[in-house]
Amino acid sequence: MLYKKISQKDGFTLVELLVVVLLIAILSIIALLIINPRNQREKIYDIQRKREIEQLRVIYEQFYATNLRYPYDSEVCYDTPVDNGDGSCSCSLCGLESDPGTFSDILQRLYCDPQHPVREYIYQYDCASATPGWYKIYASLIEEPGGRSQYACNYGVTNLLTTDLDPYPNACYTGSEEAGPTGAPTGAPTIPPPLPSNTPAPTNTPTPTPGPQCPPAGPNYCHQGGICNICGTVANCQTPGSCDNPNVLYLDSACANACTP
Repeated sequence: MLYKKISQKDGFTLVELLVVVLLIAILSIIALLIINPRNQREKIYDIQRKREIEQLRVIYEQFYATNLRYPYDSEVCYDTPVDNGDGSCSCSLCGLESDPGTFSDILQRLYCDPQHPVREYIYQYDCASATPGWYKIYASLIEEPGGRSQYACNYGVTNLLTTDLDPYPNACYTGSEEAGPTGAPTGAPTIPPPLPSNTPAPTNTPTPTPGPQCPPAGPNYCHQGGICNICGTVANCQTPGSCDNPNVLYLDSACANACTP
């Protein structure tokens, strides 16, 4: 009688499978430790802050060349200035939250901290003078080296012929809640900040489903350079250069609830 020889191929043993699973788990943990999403996001925020603070320096020098003074708080800030008691005043900068007035040609180019309103850009100047001759602009860095960690405002620029920005104020950080771009809480729909470049390229914003009427007096929001930013009244939002798409506005700082201009 003839017998047909059947060859059997051994499969993976339970021990081998457990070893493979363990190796995958170890590699995943190492990857998470090396590539920490939150840490990477905070580093990008800090790089953006440094870039925007330097650009604000250029903008203020352009203003000085035209007006022979630096801006008053009423021309650039959105909140009530604080008298520091030493001849200087401090206030917060953020895009179009202030009425542009006669400063509209430059105000549309001012920046918000990427985590506004939890973190702010602070403007300090010599308000004791009718023609302010110096200024300091402060920011709050999280991870990026170069800041003074013992202060809430730990990084800044100035026109003074000194690198000493003391005394550093503490108004740059207003809360402990983690915030996304323009202060949207973690978990809210946000658009990640663009990687730094000399000339940010405008991004195409998808047209949302038409929503309720936008309030004419604001506040309204739009995408500006790929980031959800406040643009104020409908008229301000539709001013050239204020928004990537002036016909796409929102009711909230996360740019999640669309409205019709």
